[in-house]
Amino acid sequence: ACIRGDISEEELENARRAILSALRAILDSPSRMDEYSLGCAIAGNDVSIESLMASIRAVTKDEVCAAAKKLSVDTISFLKGATQRNPSNTSVWAKKCTANGWTTVCGSV
Repeated sequence: ACIRGDISEEELENARRAILSALRAILDSPSRMDEYSLGCAIAGNDVSIESLMASIRAVTKDEVCAAAKKLSVDTISFLKGATQRNPSNTSVWAKKCTANGWTTVCGSV
């Protein structure tokens, strides 16, 4: 939907708030700050959380939709078997998407 521009200002603002909240949580925890710093060092960037938060606040709907168009499905995995969350032994799936070196994974149990 986002690729077609079908995203409301409310959805964008809700996503923005969720991301900003997660970033603020990093600032509240020394261990999370260490993990963030290590991740930045490994990735070869030195973007501060404050700078990242400013970028998130400034992002537009058009920029989000343009980024969504760059995503491509990298891997889809189907697993079978019972889990604690899924005792009925039905399929579990996970999809890995990659764009510009960034990867996200979503799935369902």
